[in-house]
Amino acid sequence: MFGMFKKKSQQMQMGSREANDVVRAKLRELGDEGTHARHVIHFAYPLGAATVEDVKAIKAHLSKLGFRVKNAVNEAGLSFENHQAVYGDDFDHMTFKLGEFFDQFDWEYDGWECAVVGR
Repeated sequence: MFGMFKKKSQQMQMGSREANDVVRAKLRELGDEGTHARHVIHFAYPLGAATVEDVKAIKAHLSKLGFRVKNAVNEAGLSFENHQAVYGDDFDHMTFKLGEFFDQFDWEYDGWECAVVGR
């Protein structure tokens, strides 16, 4: 498994097509075009103090979207998982919308990682 590393670049917003393309380029180097559904894990972290109410609202929203939500291993964040292809406009639109959603709560969408799926 590999993914985006944890600090937001000033030039590249996590969840943007450009950030997703960085991960997809690594996948392509390993012979994976990203077109097959696979286990994808996303991450988000509070930028300040996370309220219990906000965490409940975030978890509920992500669950409605079909994600399996867990507390992140590090910090006070969340990881949330699904199975899907990581190539295409639908994926880029989803990650962009996740970034916007987390901004409302003063959280940072911190990108995604996935398994490499062979040809």
